[in-house]
Amino acid sequence: MLIEVGQEVSLCRAGDLVYTRVEKDRIGTFSTEVVADETTVARKPDALSHVEAASLPLVLLTAAQFLTEAAALKPGQSVLIHAGAGAVGSVAIQLAKHLGLRVVSTASSGNIKFVKGLGADTVIDRKAQRFEREVRNMDAVLDSVGMSNLLRSFQCVKPGGTVVSIADGPDVSLARALNVNRLLWPVFWAMGARPHAAAGRVGAQYRYWFMRADGPQLESLNPMLESGVVRPLVDSVFPFDQARQAIARAEEGKARGKVVIQMRDD
Repeated sequence: MLIEVGQEVSLCRAGDLVYTRVEKDRIGTFSTEVVADETTVARKPDALSHVEAASLPLVLLTAAQFLTEAAALKPGQSVLIHAGAGAVGSVAIQLAKHLGLRVVSTASSGNIKFVKGLGADTVIDRKAQRFEREVRNMDAVLDSVGMSNLLRSFQCVKPGGTVVSIADGPDVSLARALNVNRLLWPVFWAMGARPHAAAGRVGAQYRYWFMRADGPQLESLNPMLESGVVRPLVDSVFPFDQARQAIARAEEGKARGKVVIQMRDD
């Protein structure tokens, strides 16, 4: 809930129930109160609990921006979404199906049924199968796993397709977005060199995507949440005094959906 707003704020008012992904220079919301720019705030969907709403802004904006901006996919096209049971993957699959895309995903054997239930057309067992041998000619790939997985993904995309990473492989585009000192740009160039080279070998594009805090975009996605087209997936909820355990659960890489830290009861 908004406790107080500045004199020049016009998009919301004190008492509004909202949710947000704060700007990159204010990251860190293990707190009972945070300061957010009004352009990052959206109305909390009435159909969602506070815990469900808290689980969504980061992953929902990441998924939406990947599908509609970074990869700019159109209905009927295909996408490989890695880690389909994970926080971003589980939301991206639901949103991709709503947008009319053919979805292939990867998951552990124990999560295959779960990921198919989200709407994935095909799910590859990431341990029993080499996904790059099973998947070909995709229009786009979303990698949230890491460099080895990312580099193998270029074998799955068609010429002219796009591979997007939200994990390893940051490049100069991120340095620009974060206003990093130009003297450090060569470091980012080096970190992105391998995936850019892999993209060049197959005639594809590579993009590293750092989610943009965007209240109006978040608000525009509310109808999908209200109607149940996209469902929040909360793996577990921890009280604040168990924040370390919550972080450990998230870092295990076994969570289905998001791990949430609840500051106090709804």
